[in-house]
Amino acid sequence: MKNRFIFITMIFLQLGVFLAMVVSKEIVMKKGSTHKFQVISRDPYDFMRGNYLTINLDHSELEKDYGDLKNKNGYLIVKKDGEWSRITEFSEKKPEGMEYIKGKIRNSYKNKTYFENPFKRYYMEEGEAKKSEKKIIEGSKAYIVVKIYKGRYVIESIEIE
Repeated sequence: MKNRFIFITMIFLQLGVFLAMVVSKEIVMKKGSTHKFQVISRDPYDFMRGNYLTINLDHSELEKDYGDLKNKNGYLIVKKDGEWSRITEFSEKKPEGMEYIKGKIRNSYKNKTYFENPFKRYYMEEGEAKKSEKKIIEGSKAYIVVKIYKGRYVIESIEIE
């Protein structure tokens, strides 16, 4: 009887964790604000996960020198500049009244601070990643559409013009 209770409890806990992950992403998709970031990318392959594009933002530095914050976790502040969005500032404390995502400072050099790219991968259908990479190499512009809500984000799509 006790073993059966433990077994059933473990099943519900596993389902609960999975459900929480799905609900968390859905909340960001429903309530989050939409941002577009210009990107450059390349197409690797992961044996376990398939084809994806490695996403690199067209910017990876902040204009302000944040000094000795190397490898410091905090919040990257996102601001819209017309149609496009950029990561413009870093804060160790949760910003109030601003769009932000959780992020990390890599290092500082010559009065600029470099942040770790928060958007790393976008998974695509088999073969689509290679086609997309080819278009980007040939000069097509690419950008990602991201939903941001309370520090969390979901990459909604990648657009290649």
